[in-house]
Amino acid sequence: MPEHIQYATRDEVEADLAIAPKPTAFTTAEGFPFSLLTDRQFECLLHDIAIVLQRNPDNVFGKYERAALMQGVGERGRDCALIGENRHVGVIQCKRHEGLITKPDAVREIIKYCLHAL
Repeated sequence: MPEHIQYATRDEVEADLAIAPKPTAFTTAEGFPFSLLTDRQFECLLHDIAIVLQRNPDNVFGKYERAALMQGVGERGRDCALIGENRHVGVIQCKRHEGLITKPDAVREIIKYCLHAL
């Protein structure tokens, strides 16, 4: 696993989430208030989902041994790393968009990520 990459500890994540505003839980059929989550709360949510999916042999992210949440500083577009055999085998990058993302927007984000990866 690359040593120069800083992963967030569970204590750091708990501290981040403790100071974040909590969205109101609604009991309507309108769905979950994901748009009310802070960026860090959403990253933590996807990290937790990746941990649950890792235990499922049919998960859509492929095979990995653990998911590591990045510290949030200097991660070069990586919000969560999927790690297998002590190396990165996948990443999760979170983006917030007000509306639907267009194809040119998606291509632009993919190119920016690829440039960071190089």
